[in-house]
Amino acid sequence: MVLTQRKIVDKRQKVKANTVQNQEMKKYCFQIGFILTLQIAAASLFTIGFLIIGTQQITRNNISAINESSFDRLIIIVVDAMRFDMGNSFPDLPDETTPEFINRVPLIHQLLEQRPQQSAMYKFISDMPTVTTSRLKCITTGAVPAFIDIGTSFSGSSITEDNLLDQLVFGNRNTTEQEKQCQKNDKNIWVLGDDTWTQLYPSQNESSQCSVWSFIDVVPSFTVTAFHENDRTVLRTLVPQILELKNKKHLIKPNWDAFIGHFLGIDHIMHVKTLKNYQYNPDLSVKIDQIDSVLRILVDFIDREEQEIIQEEIKKRQNKEYSHNNNKQLRKGTLLCVFGDHGMTEEGTHGGQNREETDATLFLYSPKPLIAFTTQNEIVDLNVLRNWNKMKSDG
Repeated sequence: MVLTQRKIVDKRQKVKANTVQNQEMKKYCFQIGFILTLQIAAASLFTIGFLIIGTQQITRNNISAINESSFDRLIIIVVDAMRFDMGNSFPDLPDETTPEFINRVPLIHQLLEQRPQQSAMYKFISDMPTVTTSRLKCITTGAVPAFIDIGTSFSGSSITEDNLLDQLVFGNRNTTEQEKQCQKNDKNIWVLGDDTWTQLYPSQNESSQCSVWSFIDVVPSFTVTAFHENDRTVLRTLVPQILELKNKKHLIKPNWDAFIGHFLGIDHIMHVKTLKNYQYNPDLSVKIDQIDSVLRILVDFIDREEQEIIQEEIKKRQNKEYSHNNNKQLRKGTLLCVFGDHGMTEEGTHGGQNREETDATLFLYSPKPLIAFTTQNEIVDLNVLRNWNKMKSDG
């Protein structure tokens, strides 16, 4: 009898223990399921909100005003990783503690002081990711790349959406007439230096896309140890072309309407040698000085061309040939645009959203007065640079 009662008690205890265990298991499973549900929901919201994929507008807009330009030609000099403090002038900084890469393009400062109506400088703030492929996409299409696009930043796929280069080259031509469209260009564009341009805009005609380039001379951009090869590619065509035009008795119309020269030397040097050891980095100073020399050649060409245009107008007025009908045929000169596509950290990296990575130089020079788009050019906080110099000198 006693044994039977014990068995009954043991059985009840086992049942109770199993019940408690099952309840705990259910509770545990519910907690795990709840956490997994939250994680899936969070991942979905993150994917939908942050990793959004931008839509592309493949249909080309008809913009008649783009052909009513204020200039005959455009020279674009892209200095890869040209930080804002490289081109801007900081007169209050002491020379003995200021890094050599700051205030290194004196021509910009001279033009801003001597010809303020013809020159303008702005802080060019890049969106993230601050890498060349994304920056060029943004500049040419007007669309801000999504963060997820950083995955394709090192293997640029061709751009099929509406963009500035297509508008310049093919104008308002019907996109369905591919054969006729590819035979003749409205504008001739030359590109030299970084092959990222030809990755985004292929040189070979495709079934759905025509080449925008009239002349190409580019080299691969990811060989960071090659400090000079890319820049030589630009210089061997740009400098002789400009000097030949300038040395003519009368400037002739060049066979390009837009000239893109993309210099990579500064970017590569800062990647390899960084800015922390700038005092042991003479290559960087040489490269920035080289850019200053190139800009002087271009500005001299633009000024001389403007003098030729003025002389032509004077002669036409004297000969009474100046009228409303031939006013449109007057030459309009060349606009120079110099900018960095992104910045660079002292550690020699870029891609993020630090000020060192996002802030770059944008400089414009024109033979005639420029329209002031802002009331005052944004100047970096001098106190930040002074403190930075103080830390460098104390260290």
